[in-house]
Amino acid sequence: MTLLTLIKNHIPNKAKHVYTKYFLCVYIELPNGSRKWYRVGKKLFNAMCMYKKEHGYMPYKQMHNCYIVVPLTPYFANDKASMGVGRIIRFKYKKVPNTVLCCRSQFVLPSALDNDFHDAYKYLRHDYGRFSRLQIFINLYNWKHNNL
Repeated sequence: MTLLTLIKNHIPNKAKHVYTKYFLCVYIELPNGSRKWYRVGKKLFNAMCMYKKEHGYMPYKQMHNCYIVVPLTPYFANDKASMGVGRIIRFKYKKVPNTVLCCRSQFVLPSALDNDFHDAYKYLRHDYGRFSRLQIFINLYNWKHNNL
């Protein structure tokens, strides 16, 4: 018997650690009224964790009703998807996310649409294609005028 088999035989099964991964998911309302779950992307999650480290809590309440860029279609072979803007309803940790779609890191506060619509659009359009930029503009316009 080798030393490795002796060690394996003497470790009880309860002592083995099973790592369970949870995903932070966000419930988004789309401009057409439908609601969907999206996973929070790594960049946004890391930014939220940095906020927690500085302030002591996750910024869930501050991000409630914010407008965020989300993929409206699944990603194609060339890693492109049609992007739009949705409104954040709530956050939840899930063991198994219902979707593989991740929301993007660009979001704006609701007051940004009232104060400076053009700057909010310029920030959210990022480096997406023409169709996605047009979709983002239409979605923002609909959110601004439907929520007055």
